[in-house]
Amino acid sequence: MQNKSTTRLSLPLNKFPISGKFEKLMPKKSATSIKINNTRGCIRCCVGRNQYNGFIYLAGMLINEIFLMQYYDPLRKFMNLKTVSISIPVEPKIFQMIFSPENQYAYVCVGVSKNKFSPNSFKFAAINFETEKVENYDDASLLSNVSRVIQHEKDVDTVLISQGNHINIVNSQGKPQTNRQILSDLYFDYEIQSLVCLQDSVLAFHKHGMQGRSLRDNEVTQEIYDQTRSFRVIGSDRLVVLQSRSFDQLQSSSALNTVPSDLHILMGHENT
Repeated sequence: MQNKSTTRLSLPLNKFPISGKFEKLMPKKSATSIKINNTRGCIRCCVGRNQYNGFIYLAGMLINEIFLMQYYDPLRKFMNLKTVSISIPVEPKIFQMIFSPENQYAYVCVGVSKNKFSPNSFKFAAINFETEKVENYDDASLLSNVSRVIQHEKDVDTVLISQGNHINIVNSQGKPQTNRQILSDLYFDYEIQSLVCLQDSVLAFHKHGMQGRSLRDNEVTQEIYDQTRSFRVIGSDRLVVLQSRSFDQLQSSSALNTVPSDLHILMGHENT
């Protein structure tokens, strides 16, 4: 069970100053990036771990194609599984994998709409690699304020939909969650920019920090706030990695890449 705490982020702790080459932070054998073949011109991409078989998948969107790859550990590389010729009129705001026991492959969510026949339910507009078609896609009915769609890593039949300061919790079919141990809605006092789902809570990030809330009773489990810094989540697979920059420098600078940044590893957010 998580300890309830409210802490101010201490910048000197768990901080990696980025001065010079980023490769200095990594072992030599991992310093260089590896190019993945047949991904030139990729517009959107996402990586997901299938909770049913443990495999890691990579999906990417090209101009007229969507591809799906699987990570093959003996070769330490992604191998192409499927490429589907599909064209989506508008670059999707959402591009997130969702796994289900019925499908061999992941399907990639590119939008969310309300279910007309069930007011409390949603429909996922998604690329289905089984049928090689886009399902439930209607650009006019997609909800424009949905910023994140995340599948719970431990409870695979739980999907979180982030809209503004509100999170809807549904099952993998978009219907209201019937699990009595998990709430169906969470509310925050700010617009959610990024979302990280833990075993029994969720971390909702805003410009100056984040707040954690329990999925069971909506109680605040922890909080980080620093109005002098601007934060951005850059990784959340096992480790939550944040980038921070001086908020005042961001406001006064015309070029974002000229403002120095720090990397932080968020620790103590989940019992391990």
